[in-house]
Amino acid sequence: MDKQPFGDRSLLVPIAIGVFSILGIFVILLSVYLDKPQAVVSATRTVTPFKYLLLATETGVPGPEAEATDPELVVTGPEQTFTEEPEQEFPTFSAAGPPQGTTSANSLLRVTQAVPATTAAALSVRERYDDADSRLEYDGDWINETGVANAQQGTLTVSNAIGNDLVLTFVGQQIIIGYLGEPLLGSITISIDDDEFQLDQSTGKEWTSPQLPNTEHFIIIVHDSGDTVNLDYINVLGSN
Repeated sequence: MDKQPFGDRSLLVPIAIGVFSILGIFVILLSVYLDKPQAVVSATRTVTPFKYLLLATETGVPGPEAEATDPELVVTGPEQTFTEEPEQEFPTFSAAGPPQGTTSANSLLRVTQAVPATTAAALSVRERYDDADSRLEYDGDWINETGVANAQQGTLTVSNAIGNDLVLTFVGQQIIIGYLGEPLLGSITISIDDDEFQLDQSTGKEWTSPQLPNTEHFIIIVHDSGDTVNLDYINVLGSN
């Protein structure tokens, strides 16, 4: 009987089957292990300046959460950083005022209020009426005197009866009535539009009205009391 060079070949089949079985078992166990779900560890934001939290490879119970930080503190996250802006402070100045080179809101207000308002234009004489002017409309018992000392142009118109009056229409902003005051003279009533004024002629020599709108006005002068009153001139003022 001849000998075979590789021994008994009938043993090779069981051996091969056993090897492949071991390899198959190993592959199955490996696939089961790889398909097993791993524990998920959530990342926790930290207050440290590092961008990410280093995680351990082992799973376990997470440690206590970090204490809540004050919202006024700087919070650094993985995406962006939020910083609360400090509250703006205004300097406090003493009664002597702000330091040189600085300007406060109050000082700006004072500068604004210190600007003077626009003053009214100066008034000048626009029209002159002597007592003998024909534009003056006398009504009643008026006497025209001439050669009177201290009178404008030496003339003076005198009323000797209560109720005598004169009328004038003018355009201007103010009016001046001239007269010669004496202790025994009476008083007159001056009506300008809807306003009425009293003038005692026992003293003085001029009466000036309040400032009026620059329009046409109506004036009437009435002998109101006393034996005698007089008129020397009327000047109408306005702005140029």
